[in-house]
Amino acid sequence: MALGMEVEIRLAVTNPAGEAITEGDTVLLEHNYFTLVTDKFRGYSNLEFVMKHFDQFRDAAAAALDRRLAAMQTLAVALYKGDKKTLGAIVGGLMDKKDYTFQKVAYVEKGTNKKIVFASDEVIIKLMDKDDRKLYIHYTIGFETQYWLQVVRDVAQATRDDTDNSRPKTHAENAVKCAESITQTLQTKALAVLDKRAMRGHLALLYMQMMVFVERTAELGLPELEEQKEDNAEEINGKKGEIEEFWEDLGLTEEDELNLKQRGALKLLKADLVVLREQRRKLREKITAITDTQPFGRGQPKNKIAALPRASLADAFGILPKAVQTLLARSKNREIVIDGLADDLEENFGLDFAESFSLESTEKGKATLIEYVRGGLGSGKSISQQVLFGGMNEVGIDTTTAKGKTLLPMEFRSILRSRVSWERLRKTDAPKVLAWAQDPATNVL
Repeated sequence: MALGMEVEIRLAVTNPAGEAITEGDTVLLEHNYFTLVTDKFRGYSNLEFVMKHFDQFRDAAAAALDRRLAAMQTLAVALYKGDKKTLGAIVGGLMDKKDYTFQKVAYVEKGTNKKIVFASDEVIIKLMDKDDRKLYIHYTIGFETQYWLQVVRDVAQATRDDTDNSRPKTHAENAVKCAESITQTLQTKALAVLDKRAMRGHLALLYMQMMVFVERTAELGLPELEEQKEDNAEEINGKKGEIEEFWEDLGLTEEDELNLKQRGALKLLKADLVVLREQRRKLREKITAITDTQPFGRGQPKNKIAALPRASLADAFGILPKAVQTLLARSKNREIVIDGLADDLEENFGLDFAESFSLESTEKGKATLIEYVRGGLGSGKSISQQVLFGGMNEVGIDTTTAKGKTLLPMEFRSILRSRVSWERLRKTDAPKVLAWAQDPATNVL
């Protein structure tokens, strides 16, 4: 499953009763080259082509890629001509209609809670207003360990600019810097060049996932900080009161001269007040940092990261060179890595590495931040990507290529242009991505 992509279009699809298909990723059609599924967009069900993955290292890979894209485009063109028609009627008019297989679909009838099962050829296609017919693309590509660092570097350049609730570009750029910094603090002289490169790439991938985890959980720290802020305000007022009492007890004012003992006592009181005010400043900074981070913790988690591995951190760790695994799994080195991540988090975002904050998946369980990170550092505990990123097809490590390569599949949701035409996808973007997937050391995005 080395290379594939998802191509989303804005055509609407309904069940035979004219209702939205509430379940995303409902399979409607199977083709040799792709699957047509439902998705969700702005309150309605839309359509998405999921290309069937193929070996990017195979002979004539470019031709194999374009055959898949051509088949997808052929159906897309027909779908746009089929407003208010059934999917069966649209496919029935295609030259290659025998290459399609319809699926069974179910929904619950409104008002009766009765389960209705129907064939997907009965779904209805509908044009939407203001549809520019452009495509929204997610690429999935597998890479060997020695290329992970280069991949993060490349996507940092090719990823689209950050938005008001997502900053994958920033995190990719910082990931490379942080990985380099942490590597310098570890004893890596015994590592071969490619091994060291693989380790830095793994640390960069770990960093980006840590950032998504922190963004999603940062606001959990607000209640305690607000309470500390109130306590601090009381202590400051109390200390001010002590200073006022100091002058009252002496029957003096600040204009009067004090003896040595009195000056010493006043100095201690004022020093205490300085400390309390410094605590207030730091608390305010922490609260502001969390408040500024809150928008980035909302929305689709998968859009928060420039390179999203579709295997767990433990799986990724398991295909690192053995020398790297041994180094990172040592307790001392594991703590050096975690300290480096925490330092970067504080320096760049003013946030704490809150070890105990947790996320939970209804299907895959619960994990704290420290458990999630240690899972990528040889702790032996595998945490599903779904704990952090929600529903996703977690495919694991890919060993299916003809050349026997071991690949970590990654999803790229924000590289190149956000919406493109079929012509641009087939002639420019897809060929460029394929060349990069085949040799990221030589080809750039």
